Amino acid sequence: MAATRTSASAVKTIILLFTKDQEENCEKLRTVLESESNGDICVVDLVDISRCGLSLEEELRRRCDCIVLICSPRATQLINDEKSCVFVTKTGQEVNFDGKIISKVLKDNDGRLRRKLIPVSFVELPSVLHGAGVTRRKARHSAISFEIKQGEVTELMLEGDVLESLIDVIKKVKT
Repeated sequence: MAATRTSASAVKTIILLFTKDQEENCEKLRTVLESESNGDICVVDLVDISRCGLSLEEELRRRCDCIVLICSPRATQLINDEKSCVFVTKTGQEVNFDGKIISKVLKDNDGRLRRKLIPVSFVELPSVLHGAGVTRRKARHSAISFEIKQGEVTELMLEGDVLESLIDVIKKVKT
């Protein structure tokens, strides 16, 4: 599922990891990343991995340049407890968010693969931070938060400085 690379290509392959409660946000983030990255990003998610019969561990270790974890209390719990959760997506595809594999991959090699991880969350920010956006990262990237108000996330809400920051961070991940 990973993008075919040529020496002239700067395409970064990212894997979007999400739990059932973040499925809609994942779909919208994927749509925006694919449309706004000018072909510089190839997006793979748990649905693609399941549909193609690929190994999550192999994809995380060897085939992706960047791991985007859509954070949620459920994702945190599954990774911390090293448990998996199989769920059926809206399209009927059965997928497995495997916290044990994700935890193992991020711990191996003295956490070397952790440098590929970009945590993304969809949160309502405290009112004092509304419109504050994300500060540019230099040496180390931190979590990227898309500010949302009550209600559903829309693709339009994902545009702007925060999305540009996310794309910049993805492009700068060292592989």
